Order: sequence, then C-alpha cells, then structure tokens
Amino acid sequence: MNDGGQVLVTGATGYIGGRLVPELLSAGYRVRVLARHPERISSRDWADDVEVFAGDATARPDLRRALEGRRGLLPDPRPRLRVGVRRA
Repeated sequence: MNDGGQVLVTGATGYIGGRLVPELLSAGYRVRVLARHPERISSRDWADDVEVFAGDATARPDLRRALEGRRGLLPDPRPRLRVGVRRA
C-alpha cells in the first residue's frame, strides 16, 4: 500500500489505461484521468472513484492543467509531444 499519492492517467478509455486505473485505485492511489471524451469514462466500473478531467494529452495546456497537484503521470505521453512532430 502506498501513501495515497495522486496520479494522472492518460488514455483511461483505452486498453492499457483502462486496466491501469483499477490497479492504481486498489493500490491506494488517488487517480485523475485525462480524457478527450469524458463521457466514455461513465461506463467504467471505477468511474465514481476517479476525478475526470476533460482534455487532450497531446495539447500542452490541457496536460499542464491536468497535472496540477499530481505526483505522477501514467502512461507518459511525452514522446508524442516533441516539437515539430505532428500526428497524422
């Protein structure tokens, strides 16, 4: 069990993030999820146990706001945020 650290999870509606969130919750973390489509979180069993933040992990302002007060970020989207790289 940890000290209840606060983490941000990106991709919570996807395969990895959707499986990571319940593991973090059961380990005692307080979880905030960043989702482009926050309405998709409501169908998850853990939806009532997380803080949902609407935004896009590839948009730096959204990511900065979502990270406020968090101690960690999982999975880390930074490789997609390199300057000059655009998603197709």
